[in-house]
Amino acid sequence: MRLPGAWSDPSSLELLESRAPRHHLPHSSLPSRIAFVTFGGGTTRPYDRSAATCPHRRLPLPFRLEATVARIALTRERGKNVKLATALRSRWPHLSLHELPCIEHATTAELEHLRAHLQANRTPDDSTTEWILITSPEAAKVFLSVCPGTLRPYHRVAAVGGATADALRTGGIAPDFVPSKATGACLARELPVEEAARVLYPASVRASNDIETGLRARRPDLPFLRINAYDTVEAPWSELEWQRARHEVDVVTFASPSAVQVWAARIGVQQAAACIGETSAQAASRGGFTRVYCPEAPGMDGWIGAIEQAMAQLQKPERSGP
Repeated sequence: MRLPGAWSDPSSLELLESRAPRHHLPHSSLPSRIAFVTFGGGTTRPYDRSAATCPHRRLPLPFRLEATVARIALTRERGKNVKLATALRSRWPHLSLHELPCIEHATTAELEHLRAHLQANRTPDDSTTEWILITSPEAAKVFLSVCPGTLRPYHRVAAVGGATADALRTGGIAPDFVPSKATGACLARELPVEEAARVLYPASVRASNDIETGLRARRPDLPFLRINAYDTVEAPWSELEWQRARHEVDVVTFASPSAVQVWAARIGVQQAAACIGETSAQAASRGGFTRVYCPEAPGMDGWIGAIEQAMAQLQKPERSGP
């Protein structure tokens, strides 16, 4: 067992530190019931791999979708649903939105190892580039809480996507690298790991090892330090929130596999799931949700498109008889 903050041995990768499903699988491995949404132009593209010869169908969204009164659950951490809620309200003023946070974050004892590592002095002849991988806005918040005012000259910061990059910039750090697609798999494929580089990964306890595995596939001897600086825990609900979750939700929105797991355990999988990206969509489909929607590229606009498609399917009239 490696000690907290110890560089991992390239020949002995860590086991997953949680029972969360593995993420970032290629499209060929994705469950067939996930519907990928192309945002814009009012069209969707159902994602169906049940028959290789079946072409993608384009379905127009309902003409009267703007009048919908669908009931939507927003499951991000408390206070972090404002941007999505505002965007939805601006398009559909009559939506019934319920903030029902499934998760919240808490720092761990390893946070001090991260602080010590960032502030440690190197020997004068050690100029090895160290990539710091920040893979969510919450990881950015935790990192900034212990980051010294100025990073060392050899530090380079990589953000997994636009929202994470914005969170870093808010704290005064401009990322040096952002992959072409906001997923850990893409980050692992595209991160410049020159011969002299090593990697620092401030992670959630529940994060998978997919990034490390992807980087090691490119460079087996890569020095890689993972520090589990924070954890994702279940958020408490009031009795009113429990009642709303049970009886007043048609579509539930997800931005993380952890939120999917909490909702499924508490409420079940009968609602439509509108996910911010593939990682959450995979977790929803594997967790038992039968109506799962996500954008082809993670992001707010695509997420709204996924919610729109989920609402459109709710409005479809039921067929009577053959």
